[in-house]
Amino acid sequence: MKKTFSRFSFIKEKLAARVRRGYRCFLGIVIPGRKTNFRALYFLLLAAALAIAAVLFVNLFTIGTSSFGEWGDFFGGVLNPILTFLTFMGLLITIVIQQTELKESRIELKRSADALTEQVKNSNKQSFESTFSKCWTRIAE
Repeated sequence: MKKTFSRFSFIKEKLAARVRRGYRCFLGIVIPGRKTNFRALYFLLLAAALAIAAVLFVNLFTIGTSSFGEWGDFFGGVLNPILTFLTFMGLLITIVIQQTELKESRIELKRSADALTEQVKNSNKQSFESTFSKCWTRIAE
């Protein structure tokens, strides 16, 4: 009994490693230079691929017993709701990601506005010092 349990844990670890490797590959394709978390979108992509594979696997066993019209109806009838749900979830996830990106860009915009304000203050100070220096030299002459 212990051997089968350790065998299952080995399979689980191997599967987890492949999922992590696939996630890294997915991130490299979707957004190579950013650090936004797209893990949920990756799992939706993985779920869609698994659903398609499962339906195709089930259909392989029923091809001989039914016509291609029935096969197409089954394929479309099962996969359409699943893929529609996954598409809707993907849309919700992208909305959440956009909200976080917008929040981060607002913070960054505030920082740049503060830096610009500081730069204007420094410019005004330098202008005043330059004018004061010129006036002082004229008075001294």
